Amino acid sequence: MANEALELLSQKRILLLVHNYQYPELQELARAAGGYIGDSYGLTLKAKETEHETIVFCSVAFMAETAAILLPGRKVLAPARAGCSLADPVEVEEIRKWRTRNPAGKVVSYINTKPDAKAESDYICTSRNAAAVIAHVRDTFPGARIYFLPDKYLAAHVMRKLRMGPGEMDVWEGACHVHKDINEHMIEKAAEEHPEAELLIHPECGCTSACLARIAAGTSPEIQFLSTEGMLSRARESSAKEFIVATEAGIVYRLRREIPEKIFYPVVATAHCRFMKEITLENLLACLKNDKNQAFEVRVPPEIAYKAHRAIAEGMTIQ
Repeated sequence: MANEALELLSQKRILLLVHNYQYPELQELARAAGGYIGDSYGLTLKAKETEHETIVFCSVAFMAETAAILLPGRKVLAPARAGCSLADPVEVEEIRKWRTRNPAGKVVSYINTKPDAKAESDYICTSRNAAAVIAHVRDTFPGARIYFLPDKYLAAHVMRKLRMGPGEMDVWEGACHVHKDINEHMIEKAAEEHPEAELLIHPECGCTSACLARIAAGTSPEIQFLSTEGMLSRARESSAKEFIVATEAGIVYRLRREIPEKIFYPVVATAHCRFMKEITLENLLACLKNDKNQAFEVRVPPEIAYKAHRAIAEGMTIQ
């Protein structure tokens, strides 16, 4: 199946984008086909640099939708319309109600949101620049209320980093089903088992607040709160030889594959996103065979795409 998929990618000149959390065979296929592996926004930027007219994005739905928003004129395909426990529960009507109560307020949304939520936002951020975006809004619009969504753990990380007090920012109470279950006790156990390892933690994790408190108290080993791509960069640059990785376990394959001289331990070996794993070699092959079938094409209504694009552009200029 992989060989057949590789041949179709070449024949049809389709660019393959594979998220860090995907199955190893999909990551290997992207390497063999000259595609890319990475996080959602980074993959879209990579695609933007190419001349491919058709892109297949192996990811949850909102990631492929973001690519469709930022790459107008390109055809974006998805092997399956995989949902997301973080992005899907956001109700646009609730954002509008908040705006009614806070007419001068600003909405900052994590890129892990659906297009309609992005379109209702003033700024879109990634986990890497979330604190910078919130700081910018706070400084540019003093006194304005800020609504951050949808991840409460990323919000807690940002608020602690910026030394914001409770109640200084309104937060949507959302969480990723994988990251919320990675708790302080799991981190402690892993650190005890691998005392020489550096901790790489995604800021969406449920352990974020407790770990930050320990850092502030000076009772914690070195911890890096990083996006998935940030984890790769840190692992390459760090003098440490071992790392504990707290995020969806799929990225551990890529870390081991690309940095074989170092050792990586997943905090939870079974921490798999059930939505991300809906993308398989089987449905990727079906997508490649039937790339003219509109069922595989990702489309965002033009009026939503326009507003979402503007919010993304506003947020991504801030570092």
